[in-house]
Amino acid sequence: MQSIYGKLSISAEDNQDLQIEILNNEEALRNIGGIIFVRHLIFAGIGGNSIAMFVYVRKFKQSSYRTFIVTLAILDLVTCYVLMPIVVVALRYPIMHQNIGACKVSYFVLYFMAIGSSIILITIAAERYRKICVPHRRQMSEKISKYICVLDLIIRILLSWPAAVMYGNRTFKTNVDVIVGR
Repeated sequence: MQSIYGKLSISAEDNQDLQIEILNNEEALRNIGGIIFVRHLIFAGIGGNSIAMFVYVRKFKQSSYRTFIVTLAILDLVTCYVLMPIVVVALRYPIMHQNIGACKVSYFVLYFMAIGSSIILITIAAERYRKICVPHRRQMSEKISKYICVLDLIIRILLSWPAAVMYGNRTFKTNVDVIVGR
């Protein structure tokens, strides 16, 4: 708006929005290292997991180990495509992040991946233990490994869904008294 004298005047609401944007940009500058790091992880994760999937699907014969590695690579690709971009946005807009759905999705995917990756890695360790320490006993079949991956998926969902319900955006006070961040 322009006043009678030709000078630009800003309403109180516009002034508050401008102050929030300035505070947000200051916080984003503090997070620039994290933003760059996560972006590098995205590209490395997409490249590395794509190569792993290609190699294990094309070059290795079917086995329980191959099943676990391909499952882990697929889930890591989901992390690179879904969770990490949301993390970059949250780091870029630490005060102005308004999308509640993205918040809920990111927490769900975070817990989903952390729980499941650890279950699969423990299963890989158990399978390797059996192959090394008890090689003459019956080993895990590919069919059993697929059942374990499905069971892992069910466990992940059961343990992760509360994160989507409980977490979301929160409001907090900033350095400026009248400005509340999200």
